[in-house]
Amino acid sequence: MNRYSVQFKDGREYTLYGSDYFNDKAVFYRHHYSNLIAFSVVVAENGYPISIKDNESKELLNFDKMESFKLWFEKNQAKGIDFGFSELDDLKKIENECYIRVNKIISFILQEIKELQSEQKFDTWRIDGGYKVLKMICNVSIVSINSFESRTNLSSNKLTIFKRIFDTPKELVDYSQTADKIKPEKLIRMCKSDLNSILNLKKSLEPIKRWWEIWK
Repeated sequence: MNRYSVQFKDGREYTLYGSDYFNDKAVFYRHHYSNLIAFSVVVAENGYPISIKDNESKELLNFDKMESFKLWFEKNQAKGIDFGFSELDDLKKIENECYIRVNKIISFILQEIKELQSEQKFDTWRIDGGYKVLKMICNVSIVSINSFESRTNLSSNKLTIFKRIFDTPKELVDYSQTADKIKPEKLIRMCKSDLNSILNLKKSLEPIKRWWEIWK
C-alpha cells in the first residue's frame, strides 16, 4: 500500500502508493488520486522533497531540484499533477503563473457546462476526477501565493484578486464530491455562477484605460 516514503527539507514525511493501486478505477480515484491531490499541496507548501525511499526495493533517491523530482513523479505516480509555483521569487512571474491557472479554471468550467448540458447519462466518475483537478489547481495556487507573500514580504492588489478567484469554486468542488446526491441542474447553475464571478474578477485585473487610450 504505502510503497514510497517521502522526506521533505523541514522533516515532514509523506507516503505514496505503489502501482498496484493504479489499475482499479475506483481505488485510483478514491485513494491514490485523492492522496496525490493532498500531496501536491504539501509540495507547494514545502518545496520538492529531498528524498524518496522505495519500501520494496529499499532504494533511496535524493533530489536537488524540482525538475528531477518531477521526472521521477511522472514516471512512478501520475502526470498532470500541479505542484504550484512556490519556488518563484519574482512578482511578475508569480502573477503570470496565476493567469495560466485562472485560464485553466475558466476553460474547465466552460467545458464542464458543455458536457453537463449534452451528456445523456450523468457520469459521476468524470465529475469526481475532473473536479479533484479543479480543487488541486485552486489549492496549490493559494498556497503558492501565501508562501511567496510570507517569504518575500511582497504583495499586490492582483495577488489578492487572484486568491479570491482561486477561492471561488470551493463550494462547487465540495458539492461535486457528494456522489449520488449530485443534481446535474444544480451543478450547471453553480458552474455558471462561479464562471460569471471569476470572469468579473479577472476583468478587475486589467488596467483601466484612460479615455485617450480607448481610441488607439
